[in-house]
Amino acid sequence: MLKKVLKLGLLTLILVVVTKIYIVSTTYMSLSALKEKTTDSYLLTYKWISSGLDGSLSIEGVEFTPFILKRTFYIDKIELRYSNYFSLLSGISGLFSGDLDGVVSLELPDVTTEIKGKPFKQWLADETGQVWLKPFDLYGCGSVRHLSEDGLKQMGINSLQAAIRVDIEQNALEQDTISLSLDLKHFGRLELNTGWRKNSVNQAVRAAELSKLELQTFSLNYQEAGLFRRLNILCNPSPKKELEYFSLLAATEWKQELHNKGLMVSQNLTAAYREFLLQGGEIKVSGAIPKGVDLTRHQSLLDKELIGYFSARLWLNNQEVYKPALFVDSAILFPKPVPVAEKSVSQKKLVFKAGYREIAKENVANFIGQKMRVSMTNNKNYEGQLSKVTEYNLDLLQTMPGGQVSYPLMLNDIETVEIWFNDESSLPVTTNVFPAYEQGDAASLK
Repeated sequence: MLKKVLKLGLLTLILVVVTKIYIVSTTYMSLSALKEKTTDSYLLTYKWISSGLDGSLSIEGVEFTPFILKRTFYIDKIELRYSNYFSLLSGISGLFSGDLDGVVSLELPDVTTEIKGKPFKQWLADETGQVWLKPFDLYGCGSVRHLSEDGLKQMGINSLQAAIRVDIEQNALEQDTISLSLDLKHFGRLELNTGWRKNSVNQAVRAAELSKLELQTFSLNYQEAGLFRRLNILCNPSPKKELEYFSLLAATEWKQELHNKGLMVSQNLTAAYREFLLQGGEIKVSGAIPKGVDLTRHQSLLDKELIGYFSARLWLNNQEVYKPALFVDSAILFPKPVPVAEKSVSQKKLVFKAGYREIAKENVANFIGQKMRVSMTNNKNYEGQLSKVTEYNLDLLQTMPGGQVSYPLMLNDIETVEIWFNDESSLPVTTNVFPAYEQGDAASLK
């Protein structure tokens, strides 16, 4: 009996050793093939590959250098975990071709990189479009929109560190769920939970097509870690300028820059942005689209109030923000050329035609409450109701789904101002009356 037990134990040990060798050798060959295919894109080296009976696969001492970012990421360990050892054994051969069956988590507990090189955010903006990352630029810091190597050093940051964990599973709604935990040390901690159409994650990875992903639910928690106070010190060198000044200035610039790009934010959302910069703490967002949405189809997000479209709710330090709104205006993102009407000299019968008439900027304060159209020096156009005029700027009010949005426009940046007139009696004496009339029949001159 003892001999049988010893034989069984020896056989089990041999089987474990053989399968572990198979897992390690398969991983090694797959990584070698991957490195050969991508020698023009990045450099990958590692020191050790191992597997565990709990279904884990570890790659240690990794150095990863994407040439486009011009920096190296030093990764202490990459640990991929399957539901069990058998799943690891049966799934390892298809892993590097995109088969995620049986994978439950991916963890990188210690990632470090230099602060030099191309910023990751800039690379992401180049890939996805600058406008969608515009809300995350740096504001209230003069002409600086991104943290440079010198700026990071002034903030006491000499390297970038992170701990990353991704969990994959199916929930009670039969969705594919992906949970991301991202600890960025100096830059705070982010927790993102997403729900996707069933089996869409595996399909997207296999086909290497993100368009196969259909987002249905999401929630995001971001915990700030003193970054805003560091930014205040960097952007406000004068000791007289406090964090409150920085947050107010940054919020004002944030709203203006987003408006210029066609992203219209409500006053409530702007106030929440200012308070977050001022107080720090935690911000939470959650939303749902039961039918699912393909996030790679940016055109589907145009001319929509996005917070309502995603049925999203926003909390700042556990206090819900009242009716936030973010509207995407395609007319500003993709402005159409304004046709120039031809003038005729053979006119006799003149009929007044309602429409926009150009006025001098100096007279704009006389038209509070009227509908107007403004052309900017950067070729952007705005239209709405004139609500306020000060020495330096004017405010246009526009009604849209979810409430009203105010456009603050600097007078120095305005090229032309046009007011809508319904009849001849409303024309000011300084306006050229002739273009207000529609041309009659040339035969009437006889």
